[in-house]
Amino acid sequence: MLWNTLSIRASRIAATRRAYTLCLFFAVLSAWFTPSLVSGDDTQRDFFESRIRPVLLQHCYECHSKESKPPKGGLLVDSASALQAGGDSGPAVVAKSPDESLLLAAIRYDGLEMPPDERLPDHVVHDFEKWIEQGAFDPRVDSPPSDPALVSNDHLLSPHWAFTAPVRHRPPPTTDTTWPTTEIDAFIWEGFQQAQLTPAADADPRTLVRRVYYDLIGLPPPLDVIEAFAKAPSAAAWEAIVDRLLGSQQFGIHWGRHWLDVARYADSNGGDFNATFHDAWRYRNYVIDSWNRDKPFDQFVREQIAGDLLPARSDEERAEQLVGSGFLMLGTKMLSERDKEKLTMDVVDEQVSAIGQAFMGLTLGCARCHDHKFDPIPTEDYYALAGIFVSTTSLQGESQQYVSTWPRHALPTSDEHRQQVETHTTREQELSSQLKDVAKQIKTIEQQLAAWDTAKDAILVD
Repeated sequence: MLWNTLSIRASRIAATRRAYTLCLFFAVLSAWFTPSLVSGDDTQRDFFESRIRPVLLQHCYECHSKESKPPKGGLLVDSASALQAGGDSGPAVVAKSPDESLLLAAIRYDGLEMPPDERLPDHVVHDFEKWIEQGAFDPRVDSPPSDPALVSNDHLLSPHWAFTAPVRHRPPPTTDTTWPTTEIDAFIWEGFQQAQLTPAADADPRTLVRRVYYDLIGLPPPLDVIEAFAKAPSAAAWEAIVDRLLGSQQFGIHWGRHWLDVARYADSNGGDFNATFHDAWRYRNYVIDSWNRDKPFDQFVREQIAGDLLPARSDEERAEQLVGSGFLMLGTKMLSERDKEKLTMDVVDEQVSAIGQAFMGLTLGCARCHDHKFDPIPTEDYYALAGIFVSTTSLQGESQQYVSTWPRHALPTSDEHRQQVETHTTREQELSSQLKDVAKQIKTIEQQLAAWDTAKDAILVD
């Protein structure tokens, strides 16, 4: 018997390149954002890119960029110098002088009214006031991209917190020696002091048991467990409850669900042709088992991106790695797409997007059509990564097949298991043969009964 899995087959050369290039891509992305590359005021740059530029792009570029011919009122807002120069009415932005900035007067609806269709929300107006008061920092060059929808990523060379290496901080000193029991508590206590708050009282034993059950396994505790701990609460009893829950199968089921959401897990692909993933349950069990066995996260990642390429020390490990690579085949894929070249790139895009969100927290898919507007992902890097997955065989079938399918790969089985399967198959064949013989006998008997039934009412003629 062949056990199928949602794994993908790839050539050794192309797939090995997939594993190592991904590692290189992640490493380069992390190294990109080092303090040595930073220039300018990072805080102001981040404020402009997150609060100011998107508003200008959405509400002003249509009428006030080099693409609008001619720009209304002679005003351009697609570069720093253009904003300072202003239009027919004068300078649009005067650094550190909000009241002299015509742009701010317009969005306040103070004489001028821009955008004309609807006033911007108060918090947006406040952002522009703050921006101008702080000097109207604007990193844009005088020659914006030909397509105003494309936003330069030059500002993203600044060290965003997500791209800097974590720093270990020493716990702050505390004046209370009873409440903080861990180093994390010391940071929380410092926050309490700054906010002039006091911690809530400790929960009673029954509440503690209920909380830990819901937190670790997502199920209510049995009544006898609640009462036993309520009668004799102690550190040892508490540790015993926690250890028992952490060691239960339900722990992996409860917490593995979070990863299954990230991995787009479902029993069908959810597309226009909702094909059933008959073996998707293997990936679900793989995640649960990985969680319950405290699998190192780096190994967990490698198995899902390139499990079919990893060396294995046993058939069991090989099967686990193959099932893990099913991560790439999960998710919505429009398998009935008639343009198979487009389907190939759509599948690659779905895989790249899933990897970016699951393992990097980045929306890489945005860079399929343009440089990412807020993250450091140019289109060039997107297609460099996509090229790795183009060489991965994720679909099979004739090029003109109406509904494409996915490759199925047999999982390795032990000699003992194969012998059991062969024995079962042989016995099944024997029983099937016997069943056919019995069916023939029954048919013969039924024919004899029918003949007898006909004959009993006949008239005997001598």
